[in-house]
Amino acid sequence: MTASAIPPFDRLTDAAPHGRLLSNGRYRVLLTSAGTGYSAWGETQLTAWEGDRTQDGDGLFVYLRDLDGGRLWSAGPQPALGNAPQGSASYAPGCVTLQRRVAAIESSLRVCVAPDADVEVRELTLTNHGSRPCRIEVTAYMELVLNSRAAHDAHPAFSKLFVETECDAASGTLLARRRPRSHDETPPWMASTLRGEGALQFESDRARFVGRNRCLAAPQALSSAEPLSGSVGSVLDPVFALRRVIVVAPGQRACLHLLLAAAADRAATLAALTAVSAPDALSTVFERAAAAEGELAAGLCIDGATAEAYDEVGGALLYGHPALRADAALLERAHGAAAQIWQYALGGAPLMALRADNSDRLGCVAEWLTARAYWGRKGLRVDAAVLCGPDVDPTAVTALAPGESPGTFFVHRENELPPDDVEVLLATAHLAPASGVRELAPALG
Repeated sequence: MTASAIPPFDRLTDAAPHGRLLSNGRYRVLLTSAGTGYSAWGETQLTAWEGDRTQDGDGLFVYLRDLDGGRLWSAGPQPALGNAPQGSASYAPGCVTLQRRVAAIESSLRVCVAPDADVEVRELTLTNHGSRPCRIEVTAYMELVLNSRAAHDAHPAFSKLFVETECDAASGTLLARRRPRSHDETPPWMASTLRGEGALQFESDRARFVGRNRCLAAPQALSSAEPLSGSVGSVLDPVFALRRVIVVAPGQRACLHLLLAAAADRAATLAALTAVSAPDALSTVFERAAAAEGELAAGLCIDGATAEAYDEVGGALLYGHPALRADAALLERAHGAAAQIWQYALGGAPLMALRADNSDRLGCVAEWLTARAYWGRKGLRVDAAVLCGPDVDPTAVTALAPGESPGTFFVHRENELPPDDVEVLLATAHLAPASGVRELAPALG
C-alpha cells in the first residue's frame, strides 16, 4: 500500500493544527508548527493546554525582544507573530525545529525529549546577520497544571490553588509541586531551568507576568524595562517564566537551553535536570532522541514516513480534527447517550472505532492497530473498538495487535451488538476512519 507524501508541516491555516509527538514513553510533548502544544509526564499534565483548534493559544513559549530596537516576537508564530514572517517548521525523527528571522536576528528552536531521562530539551540558537551587536532578551514562559487533565479541566481555578513554586538558587532552577492533601499522598514535582549566558531572572505568578487586560501576544512583563519579580510560593495562577539577556555579536551565534523535567520527588527532578545538562549529554541529546525514534519504528516494522503519518494523525486526534470522525449521515442518524458504550469499558480516552466487515479490511485494521501501538509507546492512550463482520473471526483481529498497548481493546462481532450501541459507538469515536493511516494523513488539511 503506497501513500502520498505528507504536505509541509508548517501549514497554519488548515482545519486543525499540525502536531508531532515527541516522547520517551513516559514523558510526552505535543508540539505544533505554530509552537503550541503541551508537556505531560505519564497521566500528569505539566503545562496548560485546552486543545482548542480555533484559537490554539496554549504552549511553552519562548519570547525574544531586541532591547535596542524594541521589537518583540516569539520563536514560533504563536503567541507573538507581530509583523514578522511566520518562519518555518520542520520535523525529523525525534525532533521539531521552529525557525524565524526578524530583522537581523535568525532564531532556530530545536525540541526533543531525552530518551534516557524524563526531560524535554529546547535548544535556542540565535544568529546575528547584521552589522551591530544585538542585545536579545530571551524569556521562556509556561502555565502550570501539574495534575491529571480531567481533574484540572473539571475545576481549573481550584486545581491551581494547590500548586507551590520555589527556586533552587544553587542551580538556577524553578520547581513546582502540588501540595499533598493527605499524609500518604506523594504528588510529583516538575522543574525548569534556562541555561546560558546572562543573569537569570524568573517569575511564577501569571498575574504579574501577563498583567491586567493584557494577553500573551503582548504581556506586561515584555512591555516594560522592569526585571521579572522573582516571586515564588503559593500563587493563584502559577507559571514558570525564566529570562536571560544575551549579546550576539555581528556574524556570531549564541545558544541557550531550556529544560523541563518531571519526577516523583524534588531530588529526582533536580537529578534528571543535572544529568541531561551535563555537556556530554546535552551535546548528543538530539542524536540520541533520533536513534530512539528509529528504534521505536523498527520495533513496529514501519519506516520513517509511516511513523510521521502516525504522528500527523495523532496530533489531529488530540485536536479533534473533524475529518477523523464518522460521516455526517451516521452522526445525524445516531441516537442515544455516550454512556451506552461505558459498559464496554470505552470512553475514558480518545476512542478509535474500526470496522472489519470482511477479510479484505484486515490489512487496514492492522495498520490502525499498529498506529495505536505507536501512540501507546509514546505515552498516548487510545481505546480501540473493532466491529467484525459475520465472516471475520474476532480472535484473528486480536492477533493483529502488535503487543501490549495502554487502553481498552474491544473486539466483537457487530451483528451481536445492539444496533443503537453500534451507532453511538461510531458516532462518539474520535477516530472512525474509512481508509488507512497513510491515505488519511496527507488529506488532513
